[in-house]
Amino acid sequence: MVWYQKMKHKTVFFFAVSNTVENITKRSYIIVIKTNKDMLDIFDSNGTKCIIGLNDYVTVIKDLDSVDIMRLKEVEEWQFNAHDPQMDGYSLREGNKKMAPNAKFRDIKLTFPNFSDDLVQCNFIPMIYQENYTVLNNRLLVYDIVVENFTEQHQINPTLVN
Repeated sequence: MVWYQKMKHKTVFFFAVSNTVENITKRSYIIVIKTNKDMLDIFDSNGTKCIIGLNDYVTVIKDLDSVDIMRLKEVEEWQFNAHDPQMDGYSLREGNKKMAPNAKFRDIKLTFPNFSDDLVQCNFIPMIYQENYTVLNNRLLVYDIVVENFTEQHQINPTLVN
């Protein structure tokens, strides 16, 4: 878990999901939202229930402009095959080591603030979005907890802002 925000009726978690296939590691970020009842059930289960299971649906941050809902167990397949129609028949698991040219997987990093105050009830989560190997898409993003989506993004590369 890289960040969480507890609200009055729900808790929002951001997790980094890393998968390795043939010495290639890919990291993606997922969002999991649990109601207070869900959290009480997890705590009352004495470790038998998890915050998230392989068959649970999660919101995957694919890139700067898109998020998608998929089962947790499908994230690795997306990371290495990107569910791109041009990827049909391509799989690292089957020994093919090259990605299709237009695969949509982005190797991203999210950086969250270093503070967390359970007494302050914010309806948003700010974060820095960066794509590895490029400085073109460094952005400040704001995730709106109420609407459960990203509502703001601002360019933060001083050399690219006019």
